[in-house]
This record gives sequence, structure tokens and C-alpha cells, in this order.
Amino acid sequence: MSEIDSKTIIGAIIGFIFALAIDILTDFEFLMKFFILCVVAGVSGFYIIYIKVIKTEIRQIVKLLKNYEDIRDDEDKEIKCTQKLGKLFFGLKKIGFNLTDSNTIKDNRFEIHVTNFPIIHQFLIRKLINGSRLNPDVVYFSKRYNRIGDIRVLNDFIEYL
Repeated sequence: MSEIDSKTIIGAIIGFIFALAIDILTDFEFLMKFFILCVVAGVSGFYIIYIKVIKTEIRQIVKLLKNYEDIRDDEDKEIKCTQKLGKLFFGLKKIGFNLTDSNTIKDNRFEIHVTNFPIIHQFLIRKLINGSRLNPDVVYFSKRYNRIGDIRVLNDFIEYL
């Protein structure tokens, strides 16, 4: 008899849950609130993932730039680092840098130019004030420019990121 009683109770519970589900699903206002909640949760989740991707890219840029002076004289490491940086720099558009031409990106404080023909092989970072070049020009040059640049620009840019 206890088996019949437990089956009856389980059936009653299932019936109650089913009736409650039907009542909820026929309530248009509830469905709209539920839909809005799902959309907001989805957008929030996407935004959180997007922010994590941006932070990861910035951390990679900072790490490569911090080590750049140490590997500058190692031909293989330097070119690999420069190529990685050349690709990552254009991700800075996500945080407000603007593409000024196919090889240059800038905001109000810094301009980055990447020479990418035939492959990415050099870059420069130029300090700006309100989007304009300083006079005299203050620039950090990567190794292949064969020019002496201002290491303070590199350090300021790392700190800026």
C-alpha cells in the first residue's frame, strides 16, 4: 500500500508542476520578462568575455614591450616579437585607438606605425599631445629602423596601457 501512496504523491507532484508550467507559459508578461532577462544575461556574458579578451591582448602587448629591449639584439627573438606586436597593436582599436591608414593606429597620446611589407618587420611608437606630434618629434624605434629612439616613449606607452 505504501507503493501506491508514493506513486500517487509523485503523480500529484508531477501534475502540479505541469499545471504550474502551463500557467507560467501562458502568462505573456512573465514570458516577456523572462525573454528580457535572457537577453540581458547573454549580452552581459558576451561583454564580460569581450573585456577578458581585450585585457589578455593588452597584457600580451605589455609583456612583449617590457622584454623588447632585452631581446633586441637576438635576431630570431626580435623578429618574432615584432611580428606578434604588429598583429596585436591593431587590437587596440577596441580601446579607442583609431586606424589612420593601413599601417598606423593612434589615439590622443600615442601613434603606432607598423611596417608590414613583405612581412611585419618593424614598428615605431610616437608620443602625441592631443593627437598631434610633438616638436621635436619624440619616437621609439624598433631595431630594424637603425635609428636611436627615445626609450622613455616605450616606457610611457607601457605605463599608459
